[in-house]
Amino acid sequence: MWNIPFNGLSIAAGGVATNVICSEPHLVAEVRALMTEVRTAAAALGHVIPEAFAQKQLEVTPSMGAYQPSSMVDFLARRPVEVEPIFGEPLRRARAAGAVVPKMELLYALLRQLTRTEKEKT
Repeated sequence: MWNIPFNGLSIAAGGVATNVICSEPHLVAEVRALMTEVRTAAAALGHVIPEAFAQKQLEVTPSMGAYQPSSMVDFLARRPVEVEPIFGEPLRRARAAGAVVPKMELLYALLRQLTRTEKEKT
């Protein structure tokens, strides 16, 4: 619920901390949309995540200040980012369960592109 939007957007938005994400209305809208899709995917897999839980994640994150998610830290340090376990596997499971999750699909595609190693680029 938290990792997919905040870890992902911290990289996709150019290596920004959570305070930047929480202060930009368009990024907050993306967080909300991704959280909705995570809830949709979970429901398709038989797990109900209440809207109130998602809302609580949005409410507590600003108090973290300029928190740097681990994926962003790895990305900025040019270390491998856990794209497959954090983004790819949830997406594959969502698809397999029949969930429609276009924001998750786009974020995954962007992260795969942004985190490709030099070896993968050749």
